Amino acid sequence: MKIKFFIFFILLFNINCATFYTLSEEMLPLSKRLFSGNSIIRENAIKEFITLDNNKKEKVILEIVDALKNEKDADTQKRIINILMELKAGSYIIVPLLESVKQNTDIKSYSDILKLLNSLEPEAEKIVFKLRNFLEDDRWEIRMLVLSVIKKMAKQSEILVPEIIKTMQKFGDDKDKFNTIFDTLSMISPDIAISQIILEIKSSNEKIRENVVEKLIELQTNLSSKLKIKKDVNAGLLRILFSDDNILKKIVKDLFDKIDDKEMKIEYERYIELSKGVASGIAKMLGSSLQSIFSSQEENLKKRINKYFESIGREDAVMK
Repeated sequence: MKIKFFIFFILLFNINCATFYTLSEEMLPLSKRLFSGNSIIRENAIKEFITLDNNKKEKVILEIVDALKNEKDADTQKRIINILMELKAGSYIIVPLLESVKQNTDIKSYSDILKLLNSLEPEAEKIVFKLRNFLEDDRWEIRMLVLSVIKKMAKQSEILVPEIIKTMQKFGDDKDKFNTIFDTLSMISPDIAISQIILEIKSSNEKIRENVVEKLIELQTNLSSKLKIKKDVNAGLLRILFSDDNILKKIVKDLFDKIDDKEMKIEYERYIELSKGVASGIAKMLGSSLQSIFSSQEENLKKRINKYFESIGREDAVMK
């Protein structure tokens, strides 16, 4: 009798365990049902979600964001992002979303997450100080997502300028990344963006220097001569044109050789010749060599950036 009871108990236990592990999807928490692969379950979950008050809706949405932290499946990741957009998640998800993405090293599509972030309107005063940690991540993808948020906040993100500059120095050897970082920095402070890239003329990374040269040529062509910042751009180009750095000279020559437009080439040749005359005239007038003048310009740029750092409360980033 005892043996029969024991067998019955074991069978009952196994049945219950099997039932526990094969719970129908309808029994899962609402947050999980909302990104179910089953369209009927998902539709019913959305109907249930609509009936919740705002506090409960926010709680469920944050649970969905948290689910992304450990999700490895590409389709499920996509469904999570899609439902967050469909439910019109608010800007309160920005930091938790970045945290989930940071922890998950197996994200399949950062472009989906970028699309979601671009649909949100960040409240700078609530999140700006929390973004610094993400701008120190080793992955470009994480920093790229943060830069997309910073662009929307522009000047309200100035406290993060030192980290944005470090991002340029770390990832700026890639042309597209360099331009993304420069554009973000320009939206906060054009003066500082241009001052910094002129300083990067001395970068130890040849590709960064190449990107700087190309950007300065682009700015020299497109910026209005009425803008004060144009003088800094011209000064930066003079430093490059008359630099003792053979690598810089080669970069300028290679970029010049790539120009197909004959009229543009003629225009640049005129600019170079005019620049030589102006630079020599300045040097004679001041009784200094061009290189000493360039060194002085570099010191002035550093002072400008340091003064800016102090004005935004980032004395810790001041250059020595």
